[in-house]
Amino acid sequence: MIHTRSQRALKNLAVEGKFGDLLKHLRADRCLVDACVHDGRLLPVCARAGVPALEVIDLLVEHGAEPRIVFQSAARVGQVELLEAACERNWHGEHTFHEIFEAAVNGAGNVLNHPRRVLNVFQWLTVVAREKYFGGNMLQDSVPERNPTRDERRPKDLLLYAFEDVLVGECFEAADYLLHHTGPTCFGLANAGRMCYVEDGDNDFLDELIRHVLNENAPTECLDFLCTRFDKDHVVETVYGYLQANNDPDGRDYYWTDAYWDVIVRWYQVFEREQAEVGRQLWVMSGDAPPHPGREHLMNAMATLDTVKERLPEGAYLKITSNLQKVYETM
Repeated sequence: MIHTRSQRALKNLAVEGKFGDLLKHLRADRCLVDACVHDGRLLPVCARAGVPALEVIDLLVEHGAEPRIVFQSAARVGQVELLEAACERNWHGEHTFHEIFEAAVNGAGNVLNHPRRVLNVFQWLTVVAREKYFGGNMLQDSVPERNPTRDERRPKDLLLYAFEDVLVGECFEAADYLLHHTGPTCFGLANAGRMCYVEDGDNDFLDELIRHVLNENAPTECLDFLCTRFDKDHVVETVYGYLQANNDPDGRDYYWTDAYWDVIVRWYQVFEREQAEVGRQLWVMSGDAPPHPGREHLMNAMATLDTVKERLPEGAYLKITSNLQKVYETM
């Protein structure tokens, strides 16, 4: 039996990118290769390194390592060249297309992963691999039987779940690709009408996206993305509804941390002030009547309030500004 210290040393060689030395050690001892295959920790490290580790990966797969791990580990960090090499070796199977896609989506949440890598995998899947290696199958055609927890998700919803995860991972180029890519892959969620905002229509998909962003305490850039791709007023009003529903710290939903609450309040206040300023400018430009003198006083009060908002009790600023806004609109 191979000592775990030896396996740890080999893994360290892989982490350091010394694949020539690693290959030399493995070729010298078949039992060591078999032990690494059985242990399972070396292959993912090599796959994440990409093509430079290909000879080591070949050796491990020859000795029984699972190729699925190669696809998943490589896709999670955007190693497209390794994905191509693995497909050329005919390591892919019935569910590999879906597994690659899902691994890339999971990689969106990795803070060490560059957002562009997720997009690279999506593009490779749709432009190259779909026809070349997977017989033109659609992503939605099947859900892997090996993962029964997915049985509750209808196949056509896989892209919607993926979009949520890519969005909160701040991989906005990949999110746009899911929205607008056209072609036989049907990645174009917006073009297909599955994520298309309809005024006064059923926009549950957008409400769900906003909820997911807030539940995950995702950066406000995710909300900005939704504002620019769909309906800004709808997004802002929905966020305001969440703020109103969670204004009481004691009754606040468990996923609202105090820090995140403050971030979302400040995000909303930016749009609130923009709306008030636009309203004031339109009113003045109309020339129907001189501005109500009280409005100027309210604007001055708002400006003064902004200078001391950091010292106000939690939630007080939102209540005060909301009331001031209501008074402003009645003038």
